[in-house]
Amino acid sequence: MRLCNHSHNEGLKISPKSSKGTKTIEPAGFTFFLLKEWKLNINAKQIFEVDNSTKKEDFEFLDLNLEPVRAFSDFCQKYETSSFSYFYKLIWTRIILSDFPSSESESGDEEVSRKRDKKFKSIKTLGFVRNFIAKEKNAYELLNCTDSDETAKIKANYRRLVLLLHPDKGVVQKIPDDLKEYSDKYKVSNISKEEKSELFLLLQDAFTILSDPDMRLEYDSNLPFDEYIPTHEEAKRKDFFLLFGPVFQMNSRWSRVKPVPLLGTNESDDDYVEEFYEFWRCFETLRTFSHAAPHLLEDAESREEKRWMERENLKVQKKLIKKEQLRIQKLIDITQQYDPRLKRRQDRIRNEKLIKQKQAQEAKLLELKRIELEKEQQRLELEKLTEKIKFQKQITKKLRQHMRMIYQKCISLGEIGSTLEKLVTLDYDEMKKFSTQLYDILKLEFDFERCPDNEYLEDLKLLDPKLKELALSNNEEIELSQLFQQISLKINPNQSYNNTTTVEPTVTSTVGQSTGSKSDNMGEWTKEDLKRLSKGVEINPAGTPGRWNLIAKYVKTKTAPQCIEMSKLIANNSDITPYLYNSSNTNDGNTDSGNTNGSNVNGKCVASTSDTGVNNGVNMSGWSESQQTVSYRTNDFMIRRLKLHLRNIPRISTL
Repeated sequence: MRLCNHSHNEGLKISPKSSKGTKTIEPAGFTFFLLKEWKLNINAKQIFEVDNSTKKEDFEFLDLNLEPVRAFSDFCQKYETSSFSYFYKLIWTRIILSDFPSSESESGDEEVSRKRDKKFKSIKTLGFVRNFIAKEKNAYELLNCTDSDETAKIKANYRRLVLLLHPDKGVVQKIPDDLKEYSDKYKVSNISKEEKSELFLLLQDAFTILSDPDMRLEYDSNLPFDEYIPTHEEAKRKDFFLLFGPVFQMNSRWSRVKPVPLLGTNESDDDYVEEFYEFWRCFETLRTFSHAAPHLLEDAESREEKRWMERENLKVQKKLIKKEQLRIQKLIDITQQYDPRLKRRQDRIRNEKLIKQKQAQEAKLLELKRIELEKEQQRLELEKLTEKIKFQKQITKKLRQHMRMIYQKCISLGEIGSTLEKLVTLDYDEMKKFSTQLYDILKLEFDFERCPDNEYLEDLKLLDPKLKELALSNNEEIELSQLFQQISLKINPNQSYNNTTTVEPTVTSTVGQSTGSKSDNMGEWTKEDLKRLSKGVEINPAGTPGRWNLIAKYVKTKTAPQCIEMSKLIANNSDITPYLYNSSNTNDGNTDSGNTNGSNVNGKCVASTSDTGVNNGVNMSGWSESQQTVSYRTNDFMIRRLKLHLRNIPRISTL
């Protein structure tokens, strides 16, 4: 309360907030509002010395901020209030925004007064319209017009009818031809002056209603309206456009949005049809249904009763508006169901969809066919490649067999023979290359490129008997030794051999003569052969089916009978020196170049060779001095190992 007596108030009276005389601090609060919130740089004494005639030029504003002023102006349009500060805020808003006539909205006081007038007018209109309807007269018929006529035509008809029905026009005038039907209907020439005055008053009331848009809307809403919706039977039997066109034309008058799209024709395009249905699906009606309101507000005896009447009337109106919306939606549903344009559109869309699906299926089938062809082609290529690899493996195997058959005939290979056992490490191309050179040395005509792999495999098999019966000359053996050295270096590049390989002539010895044909049948055994024989006997014990064939296959260079014969000799503790082949090209460090001491081999005393190569008149297989030096220690170890496996066998036949 102390703020009310502040010097800024300058002794102004405290304004009561209500009839009860409750005091308020609004003057001081409004002063703070203008100076702090709106930031007006003015004298506080001038704040309340304004009225509706005050202009902006009467004050000097510095750094004026219009944003809060405009915000308050917009606020005034939404809410209706009355207080001391609110009144002065409206005045200051009008003063500050007077230089901006293009403001987004009207001033707050004008908007509030307009809302009040509209509210009072609505109450007055509803009562006036109800009173006119109670007289059971049609305003459009009284003004000689229709409900679709514009206001200008209504005014023109009213002026003409006033001249005809005015009570002061006592003398009967000549009736125009276009009004004769109207005159006969209401018997203007025969009615009394009192009846004519009543008719004139009805004419004035009708014009008052129809000339005002709000009252006309209320009146139209109270008139009976045909809410007809065509049935399914009618839609099936009758023409679609002749049946539904007038219905939409009749309901279009209640649309809040103008212009209203009508049904159209059978030739209307899809865009028009889509726009039509979209508009009517969102139809907003103007019908107020105020005639169905159960209470008249002007009959209220108090404010509380009036508000209760408003709530009850609003409930009834909302139900009727919802019913109207459902009616329009039902009309749209049945229209869409029988619209031939929509059917054509659906058929077209369905056909386009089917065409697209068919094209997609065809494209899919073509793609599947292409994939199948690719897979089939890949399968054929894979089969062809697999078949090629298969024949290459068989050919490679056959070439290895041929090469083994040849190097077994070469007695001068030495250590190369053990390396050639690893021919499996060479691939098809390498075997093909070396085999071509091999066949050229042996003067066997064979062209690897003349035919497919599967054909010359059979030709290779035909070479087997030729190679078995082939006898090598010295020159061929030398060339083959060089070739096998290349192959051995290819298999094991870390090895080194003497490039000069000589083939010594064979000299018949006493030991060789004593052995006779048995030595020829046994062949020459290297220490590698003895190793494999010992390992084969160990892997395949007595009782194994096909035992000696497996052992011979493991030895690789000997047949089953040769393996059996060698096993017999070892089991009987016989001398096997005549059957051994010296595979070393280097002299032992303990061997003298002139002659060597005798050694014990397999329990037998064997004399060493002399400078002439004769041992007690016996030549050791015609070998050279370097070839006659045998690694007896290694041979003793292999023989003892082989005896160990054959020790408990009672008869050699069981081997």
